[in-house]
Amino acid sequence: MKSKIIFLTFLFLTLAATIFAQDDNLTGKVVDAVSRKEIGKAEIITTSDNFGFYVKMWLNDSKLRIIRPNSGSRTTTMNCSFREYKVSASDPKNQDSWEEIGSGTATLQTPVGSSGDVEKMLGSMTLTEKIVNDKEVKVTERAQKFEIIFE
Repeated sequence: MKSKIIFLTFLFLTLAATIFAQDDNLTGKVVDAVSRKEIGKAEIITTSDNFGFYVKMWLNDSKLRIIRPNSGSRTTTMNCSFREYKVSASDPKNQDSWEEIGSGTATLQTPVGSSGDVEKMLGSMTLTEKIVNDKEVKVTERAQKFEIIFE
């Protein structure tokens, strides 16, 4: 547990792009910030781009949101975009069955806890487009606030 927290701190607070093996990916539970109910699981996937990661958020209702930072800073707020997919309940990681159903914007924050480590990621997501009959349709939905709590 301590080694994961140390790695997470390094991942989010370093300013240089970092390359890690797939085995170094972190996981956490996704909790609705208002109701405090668990709404899914998250995988932090490390990359070699400027932000060093993206997030696969596996929601409980057979949906996957892939969140990618676009701008901002890992030490403050990152502005992100996401794609939403309907996935197979029996085999969610089978990419052949993924159906893109929407997209939107998100923000992510990585506050440093009292221990000096990043223990959770705060965020907000807003679905801005749905795919209906192969066409993107603009929608207006309220932002969903969430926390990713690292396990």
